[in-house]
Amino acid sequence: MLGEPTDTGETSTGTGESTAPEDGVRQTTSCADSLACLESADPDEHDDVEGRYGEDGSCWQSTKDKMQECDAECEEAYEELIDEEGSDACETEDDTGDTGGGGGGGCPLEAGS
Repeated sequence: MLGEPTDTGETSTGTGESTAPEDGVRQTTSCADSLACLESADPDEHDDVEGRYGEDGSCWQSTKDKMQECDAECEEAYEELIDEEGSDACETEDDTGDTGGGGGGGCPLEAGS
């Protein structure tokens, strides 16, 4: 499902440049929704990937390009979860309804699955 955690924290490139997170990089609603769904469908998997895709995850301690990659990974994982578990797996109170084209609450991919 979601990728393996990686360390993308601040490092030095050896040339005096910093790889500190870019301004405006933060958890996307796609990843928030995907994790909320995953938490109810597969708590063990959720715990495995929260360090990467969670609110303070490594995806958001990086660049905007990396953020976009992580967001795409969350979208894909969310769709896979719906395919495997069914749309009712994502009916949580935390779901913002903003993933996969959106909808009005519940599981946003429900209508398109």
